[in-house]
This record gives sequence, structure tokens and C-alpha cells, in this order.
Amino acid sequence: MLSLLTFVVGAVVGAAFKDFFKGLTNSWFEKFGFTVRNIGWFAKSSASIKPESFNIGARATSLFVIDGNGNNKYTPKSIRAIYRDGTPDSPDDISDRILEKERQMEIAREQGNNKIWDGIGVGLLNYTVLRDETENNLALNIEFYKSRYAAFQATVATIGSENTNDEDSISYRYLKHLDPRQTIPFLARHVGIVACVVTKDNWLLIAKRTSSTGVRQDEYDVSVVEGIEPTKDADTSGAVTSIDVFGAIRRGCKEEIGFVPTENEISVLGFGLDMSFYQFNFIAVVQSELDLKTMISLRNGRAKDSWETKFKEIPCQLDPVLEFINDNETWGFAVVALYWTLLQKNLKRVVDARAGQIIVDAKPSVKV
Repeated sequence: MLSLLTFVVGAVVGAAFKDFFKGLTNSWFEKFGFTVRNIGWFAKSSASIKPESFNIGARATSLFVIDGNGNNKYTPKSIRAIYRDGTPDSPDDISDRILEKERQMEIAREQGNNKIWDGIGVGLLNYTVLRDETENNLALNIEFYKSRYAAFQATVATIGSENTNDEDSISYRYLKHLDPRQTIPFLARHVGIVACVVTKDNWLLIAKRTSSTGVRQDEYDVSVVEGIEPTKDADTSGAVTSIDVFGAIRRGCKEEIGFVPTENEISVLGFGLDMSFYQFNFIAVVQSELDLKTMISLRNGRAKDSWETKFKEIPCQLDPVLEFINDNETWGFAVVALYWTLLQKNLKRVVDARAGQIIVDAKPSVKV
């Protein structure tokens, strides 16, 4: 009943927001030639065909690409990301889960675990996908709200680890019949960036998460996975607070690897949702002007602690990257980011044909 009520309210409120965003399009995006093509949260309730999850070779993922194809790009001006300081209300069962996580974190800190803290992130209220007249440029109108790490643990991290067939699970209650084009704001916690970093001499940095990380412990991942932080990635110079997605990528590269890419080195290629976690992220490729030796030197010059991911390098070439996808279980965002990295230097038909030959292991996307 709650899911139905949420859906109906979303449709009604969505219609109002649609008119609002059309006004924004006419007054703001129109100068850049963008028009509304698809509405995420406001998708028609009569839609009977759900978008398909991403797959490559024999590997299927739980990742739904909301926007992007690996070739077209966002620019800093084509992502209009607004940040609101408030947080949407949650149903009682979700609120109880969040309060329990807050209590557990408080106890851990009282017992001396200073690595546990209830940090700030951004959740997703709604989004609007836009296009220019030639359909060649990406644009997104998106609204964020304040989220905290305890809420992320109670929602995204929990969804990734629970039995989806359990009638008491979040997945069963809220996501079982959800069209991925809809958004449930109280579950859409800690939106971030997922980026592959490629060196000047064509090496791709692959990270391995440590056992100390809060989610997906000991899993291979792409170079940088970073949650957007409203205190660090916000632009407060305008009438409303906005989020700098490109700035979040630069910050992530600096904190994880030790270098700051220029705007020209960053390609933000899309926006997606992994339904195994119910998590939204931007997907990017950073083509650095630094070679591997310099990158390793910068990385080794940073202070080490138990939270850091460990890195390995693989040639950014067709077969090594596809073999990595075939040989390792990893989440959908990593698979798509690696695939789109290959598309930067190879024709799609060539990548797809070779993927069909190499990726024969149908490992599922891993969970938390």
C-alpha cells in the first residue's frame, strides 16, 4: 500500500515538477539548445516496458544506464545540479533502520573506533534528462538533498546485502516491481562518481578495496569511486547552492591517487542506477597527461592508512580490459565504466565483437 501511495504521489508531484522544469528549460537550458527528452522520476505510470540492464558478452549486470552511451559527454554547463539542505521524510520502517545505524555508530565511537563517523553526502530528489537538437550532447537537470552515512548504511548498503525474496527486505517492499526510471528519494542515498583513470602511456589503474571499507570489501573496482560531498563539492556563488560534479571527480583523484586532473582530461559520459544497491552515480573517464611512473610516484608519496584502496595497473587495451571483466566479479558501475573506457579508443562494434569472444563467464554483479 505504501509503495502504491508513493507511486501515486510521485506521479502527481512529478507533473507539477515537470511544468517547473519546462520553465527552467526555457529560461536556462534553452540558451544552450537543450530540450526535455525524458523525465526520470516523472516517467509515465502507463509505461509497460522497463529499460534493460546493461550487459556485455555473457556478463549481465544490474546497472541501468539512465543517460549516456560511452561516446557523448556532459560539460560542466550541461549538468545543472541543485543542492537542498533538507532531507525527505522516510517511512517508519526506513526511519527505524536509520536510527539503529546511528545508534550502532555512536556505540562504536564510544568504544574508541574513530574511523566510524556519520559523514555527509547527497541523496537524489529527482532528475530530468535533456538533449540538444542533434541528440549529440548530454544534459541533466538534477536536484540533490542532504544525506548522512548512517542513512546510506541503512538503505544502499543494506539493499546490497539482503535477501531480495525476504518479504521484510527493502528490496521486496520497495523495489520488487519498481521501474528504474522512477526515483524513490528516501532510498536514493549518497550519489557519487565512478571514474576510470588512464595514464598518458595507456595504463589503466584498477583499485582493490580493503577489508576496512564500509561496503564491497576486498572487491576489485575502477580507479576512483567517490561520494559527492555537499561541503566539499558545492558552489555557493550563485542564488542557489549547486554541486560541481567535475569538481567531485578532481577531488576524488586527488584524495585517492594524488593528482588533480584538468577539466579537459575529464570526460563525464553518463549517469546510471545499480538496482542491486539502488545507488545512482555519474560515470567518467579521466585521460591523464601523467605517465604511469609519475602517477605511482604521486601515489606512493601520500600518507598510507587502513582506509586506502590498493592499486594495480593493466594495459588499457581491448583484450586485457575485457579479460579483467571476465575474470573478476565486480559491480555494474565498474563494468560499464571499463566498457566505456574502451570505447574512447575503439569502435563499438569491434569492442562488442571481441567482448563476445572473451567475456564468457556470466558472474553476477557482486553485492555488498
